[in-house]
Amino acid sequence: MRPPLIAMVILVLAACDSPTEPGTPGTPVLPVMTAFAFEQADNPALRADAVGVIDGDTIRVVLPNVAAVTALKATFTLGDVATVARIGSTVQTSGVTAADFTQHVVYRLESSS
Repeated sequence: MRPPLIAMVILVLAACDSPTEPGTPGTPVLPVMTAFAFEQADNPALRADAVGVIDGDTIRVVLPNVAAVTALKATFTLGDVATVARIGSTVQTSGVTAADFTQHVVYRLESSS
């Protein structure tokens, strides 16, 4: 039996004008990802959903016995100020855009505020 694969996702946070937290002048609110998973419904090679654990700017997902991780579709939720998630220059749409997770993947989160 193959050992489980651990997919690593690294978040790079970028705010255009660094919005601030209401009631806290000068404290920037960075865009965040609040949920991340590989759902079986979007990824037929999976036997079950694989839910990520978010720890700061890193997300870890254990993918047991997955044959191909070169075109997985991640399902994710962006926080209030995040408007766009990209891998490289490609805009990522939750549950739609496939990406290669054979290596660490870096998502760039952006806000328009």
